[in-house]
Amino acid sequence: TMGRKTLALGWAGAAILKELRLQPSSTLTMAKNSVFLIEMLLPKKQHVLKFLHKGHQLPVREARAVIFFGAQEHPNITEFAVGPLPRPHYMRHLPHKPRHQASWASRPISKAEYILLSHTLEEASKPLQQFFRRTTGFTTNPQDWTVEQVWYNGKFYRSPAELAQKYDDGEVDATKYMDVGWGLGSVTHELAPGVDCPETATFLDALHYYDADGPVLYPRALCLFEMPTGVLVLRTTSTVYNYDYIWDFIFYPNGVMEAKMHATGYVHATFYTPEGLRHGTRLHTHLIGNMHTHLVHYRVDLDMKLENTTNPWSPRHRLVQPALQETRYSRERQAAFSFRQTLPKYLLFTSPQENPWGHKRSYRLQIHSMADQVLPPGWQEERAVTWARYPLAVTRYRESELRSSSIYNQNDPWDPPVVFEEFLRNNENIEGKDIPNTATPGNSVGFLLRPFNFFPEDPSLASRDLVVVWPLENGSTYV
Repeated sequence: TMGRKTLALGWAGAAILKELRLQPSSTLTMAKNSVFLIEMLLPKKQHVLKFLHKGHQLPVREARAVIFFGAQEHPNITEFAVGPLPRPHYMRHLPHKPRHQASWASRPISKAEYILLSHTLEEASKPLQQFFRRTTGFTTNPQDWTVEQVWYNGKFYRSPAELAQKYDDGEVDATKYMDVGWGLGSVTHELAPGVDCPETATFLDALHYYDADGPVLYPRALCLFEMPTGVLVLRTTSTVYNYDYIWDFIFYPNGVMEAKMHATGYVHATFYTPEGLRHGTRLHTHLIGNMHTHLVHYRVDLDMKLENTTNPWSPRHRLVQPALQETRYSRERQAAFSFRQTLPKYLLFTSPQENPWGHKRSYRLQIHSMADQVLPPGWQEERAVTWARYPLAVTRYRESELRSSSIYNQNDPWDPPVVFEEFLRNNENIEGKDIPNTATPGNSVGFLLRPFNFFPEDPSLASRDLVVVWPLENGSTYV
């Protein structure tokens, strides 16, 4: 693998690799420098728009490489841009945001580290093997046994009752899972024809370089198919332990774009007790399915300014009719809607251009469903998921704010490298600016981007499969 990397990078790259002193990620030591992740690095947006709209040069393709430097005196995580692809010959450091350097402890745990942890635990518990086996003590009658004190998760409790009470009161540390820290995008697996996707679908392979010594091929990890209604669907899945997330990106002939996610998989159950019915429902004799919440966060970039457009139906007549009231949101804080607020009926992202009838060309954001706020602001690890405070937040586009979370937030939620709330702190003007939107729906969720006075006519009229029904003079119809 290292030989292939050297060949691809050329002579300049070979010198860089020698300086980095990289070792395979599977090497069973933490005192090594190794590549953890390689993925596409999005080009700067201004370069993409100049290429698409003005015919400028195609943006250079680059990769983002995450390297764990464990062999240094002060172990650290460093990210690089490598390019140009497909034959890279340079590498540059990707700077982190001020005051938000990812700590060494925040790195995702690698396979090699899990193996080392397992070996360490086995060695540490060897002297206790006989103790674990001989549990009878001074009596064989379980009624005579009692647990007087408890040491749990690094803390001492004077009795099991104290532990139970503090657990119910939320004072016992628990795990908050952020799936982005568990390789969410890299655990795509093969889709079954006729089950996950139609048999007539086009299946595509995926390549992931994540905690491995080379790219790993995931065959048939994506599928592309057309529904009978002419709707195009791109589908993939993410299997994070007991959950299977199904991700759909749907494109309609009339210009509507939809993102949708379904959570499936195995239930994360616990042992049944009558008191547990406060937190879930009984599934079997000794099992409870616990109530919990999945929050899905999308970062959507639209090149429009935010305003709602009025559209009076009949201004010259008096009647009871619905009316549209325009509300313009010019600042980030104004357009950050908390769960206590009611979202506007029509969320329109409007361009300066008008359609042939004088209406601003717009796209409407329509959210399918929204979860409730799970953690109160400032609660323990909530700083790592401050995006979950808002069902919708609109921010000004910045190259340094492409992602509202990070693979490092899971293991260092108290001082995470990415804090979404800070995107809103400067309360910038968002009128006429690039505005990424962050929507936070709930389970089996998604959102629609619907053209609103955007096209002069329905784009599906240009389809070759268009069906036209003409009325005939005798009252019948002709198709």
